[in-house]
Amino acid sequence: TFQTNVQNGRPIVRFDGVEDTMSIADTANLTWQAPWSVFVVAKTDSVAAGAPRIISKTDSAGAGRDADDMVFTTYTILDYTTTGVSWDSTNFFTMGYLFDDSDIDVDFRTDGSADETVAGTTNSNTGTAATTIGERGNSTLFWDGDIGEILVYARMLTADDITNVERYLRTRWATW
Repeated sequence: TFQTNVQNGRPIVRFDGVEDTMSIADTANLTWQAPWSVFVVAKTDSVAAGAPRIISKTDSAGAGRDADDMVFTTYTILDYTTTGVSWDSTNFFTMGYLFDDSDIDVDFRTDGSADETVAGTTNSNTGTAATTIGERGNSTLFWDGDIGEILVYARMLTADDITNVERYLRTRWATW
């Protein structure tokens, strides 16, 4: 549901955690083949386990959260999970997920700070299914909360790029 003037005077999209989802038609530039970087401004209304997705490709690859952790899952169902990022359901957060195929690690960021790098063992290969916002892609793991903005880059961002993206999001959304 579209809501106006929610965070720093900006509109958001509210997901009910039950069946709300948005589908994005595939393009050659949105294959979700590593490397790529995703930044999200969101707020969760519940601290549910099971890794509800903010953005996802097919029924597995995607970025979201699992209870108190940030999670990124590759197409081969390899979960990269942080250990205990603090979630407050009353506040918006800026989350960053940076997946590099050269070392197959995921760098997690919250509100302008590096949280954790989690090592992996597999690349992301997602086929041609649609990209969805607010669910896993197979009508499960629905997001329960608000999403203000999602930025997807089909490359690893440099340190300067990350600083600029996070500065833009902090100024636009007043998240920290």
